Amino acid sequence: MNIQEQILRIQSMMGLIQEETLICKHCNERTKKNIETLSPEIKDKAIKFIDDVFTKFNKTLTVTDSFRSFDDQNKLYCQGRSKDEFCIKNKIPTTGNKVTRQKGGCSKHNYGEAFDVYFTKSNGIVDLNTKMSEEIAKIAENLGLEWGGRWTEFVDSPHFQSPGTLSSISVVTDMFCKAGLQPFEGT
Repeated sequence: MNIQEQILRIQSMMGLIQEETLICKHCNERTKKNIETLSPEIKDKAIKFIDDVFTKFNKTLTVTDSFRSFDDQNKLYCQGRSKDEFCIKNKIPTTGNKVTRQKGGCSKHNYGEAFDVYFTKSNGIVDLNTKMSEEIAKIAENLGLEWGGRWTEFVDSPHFQSPGTLSSISVVTDMFCKAGLQPFEGT
């Protein structure tokens, strides 16, 4: 059983899967697969966002990233951080540029509450260079999503998430993250 199937199974057992999930009319296969890993609340907003962008601007968005394991999050966190004590201690490769400010357990991606989108060219290739416009991001914000393009410390233009603190985990875990520590480390 892969991670997406495990998430769906757990969501089903917890009664989190909604009976009527929206059907994404303008989603490619990669987007559909990634949307399935999102929490039900975010899933419907992501679908509506993608469909609304296509309807209003005739632009296709691809969800390139949604749920991430803590290990995957740590690998992304360590990119571009060759002197970071956490990365050195855990022997995680640091090549590449910084792409996230959150360690595993502190990102909303780790709980299915965030996704990253990029425009898709007419040939189906994801365009990693075109920045998200305010006009398009406003569609997501009007649906109740927070846009990483408005952040001041670490602007993350392709990133959209549920607003507020990490809702899927305890207040204590959120305090760990705000203090710069990784929850569940060593467990």
